[in-house]
Amino acid sequence: MVMEPQPPPDLEPQPVAAERRLTRGERMLFWIGLLMPALTSPAAVFGFIMFSYSAGSDVAPSSIAVAAVWLAFVVGCCWLCGWINAVKQGPEGRNARAWKQAGFFFLGQLLLTPTLGFGTCMAIAGVSSL
Repeated sequence: MVMEPQPPPDLEPQPVAAERRLTRGERMLFWIGLLMPALTSPAAVFGFIMFSYSAGSDVAPSSIAVAAVWLAFVVGCCWLCGWINAVKQGPEGRNARAWKQAGFFFLGQLLLTPTLGFGTCMAIAGVSSL
């Protein structure tokens, strides 16, 4: 007679996908993905201006590269946040939901990045004048 293996009685049932909360690491990555584009925007703007002025009156290919790399960084951060939210909602249609939510996060970055980036520049300028 073969007996079926029984799961240990102390295991709790897994939560439903809609009820799943983000772990501490997921929350940390989520906030990093939201805030890093804004915090790195002063460096990207400075690099773009520096390469543009060093080339003279024409826009240098290196300044275009700085802008393209930073834009790719912003899209990557938005996709990370979208993926974290999509994973929370379950496995079916995860990639499509991730890209849709990444688009919403990108729209949010259009407001957040200049605001927080400008504040970062002002904080740096205020500290350097001491």
